[in-house]
Amino acid sequence: MERMPYRRSREDEKMEDESLESAAAVGRALITIQFVELLLDALLKTAFCGERVPTVREIEDRRDDLRSLVNRLQKRVELDPKFKTDLKRFVKDRNRVVHNLVEELVKKSASEEEAHRYYRDFSDRMMEASLRLMQIFLAKFLSWRQTFRPNEPMDEDTKLYIEEAGKWMGSIDQLFRKRE
Repeated sequence: MERMPYRRSREDEKMEDESLESAAAVGRALITIQFVELLLDALLKTAFCGERVPTVREIEDRRDDLRSLVNRLQKRVELDPKFKTDLKRFVKDRNRVVHNLVEELVKKSASEEEAHRYYRDFSDRMMEASLRLMQIFLAKFLSWRQTFRPNEPMDEDTKLYIEEAGKWMGSIDQLFRKRE
């Protein structure tokens, strides 16, 4: 007797699609988190390293984990209190994604559908937070770059970019005040 091939139901296909989309959402969040880590590491090796300009090798050297990078940043500059709070929350949420998201989800979710919604919502929040931090960090790079060309006016796009990043918490220089 010939066996009929297994046909997946529409519900099975829908759940598979949701699983793939959830995995993709988490993957996108992890990528943007990595960009934040790379940018902060580069800032610490350039804009926050004082007068000395680092070598390419120093910039390329292996970086620390995010918590260590944030701790190093706080030792070098005084952070705006709201920005400091946002950064701490970002580190905590980043660690949730990397270390506990699946375990946490299993404990909280009543259904697979709820689990997928949680993955996507959390991943979207992490992407938004990552993009906001990247914009702020890039604005700091642009501001730092300007210190090498103090008499050269900033182009309009750069000014606009720094203003956009500054909308969240004041000017870039207020976010990162030099420690005395």
